[in-house]
Amino acid sequence: MKPTIYIILISLIFLTSCSGSNKNIERSIIRDILQDIQISFNQRELDKILSYYHPDFFHKGKNIYAITNDWQHYLNTYLELNIEIIDIDIRDYEAIARIKITWKDQNTTYPTYIDPETKGEMSYFYLEQRDWKIIGNGSSE
Repeated sequence: MKPTIYIILISLIFLTSCSGSNKNIERSIIRDILQDIQISFNQRELDKILSYYHPDFFHKGKNIYAITNDWQHYLNTYLELNIEIIDIDIRDYEAIARIKITWKDQNTTYPTYIDPETKGEMSYFYLEQRDWKIIGNGSSE
């Protein structure tokens, strides 16, 4: 009887450690996406930025077409984007990235803000067919 209990305990420990490890891998993937958005913005690659958005994106009343217009506006207004990742909370097929965002133009560094508390348009992720995509929070507000 004792060997069976040990096997069960070892299996539980293994499964628990794998779960944490998988979350670290998923956090790393989301971190890479956000860093790639920053690089793509600074290289003026709108299509690459938008490739990380889910076609059903909806956030604070904005759909994928509205967020495309927002990114075009950002590219026309700012020269540089800096994203600092504070935390990434993963729950099954959803994740929320807490990030610090700073925009710069030729002469000004604009006040830094924290998402998702401020805008959140890069903070809500959904895992679909092994790909993390920015989906928005699904709300109208």
